[in-house]
Amino acid sequence: MGTTTLESLYQDIGRMAFEAAEGPVDQLLLYAEVEDGIVSATFFIEFPITQFDFATAQRRW
Repeated sequence: MGTTTLESLYQDIGRMAFEAAEGPVDQLLLYAEVEDGIVSATFFIEFPITQFDFATAQRRW
């Protein structure tokens, strides 16, 4: 069973959002609307942050 044009557009939007993330992503939220003559997409990306905390001798266990 083939995909429709609208389904293909949703798949393309999802693929492009994933490619735009460029690297490890904790979460990617994608909201897209595809209608005749209108394509709209918004996405939010949460990247992991590595934080190094060098404890002083007083803070160590």
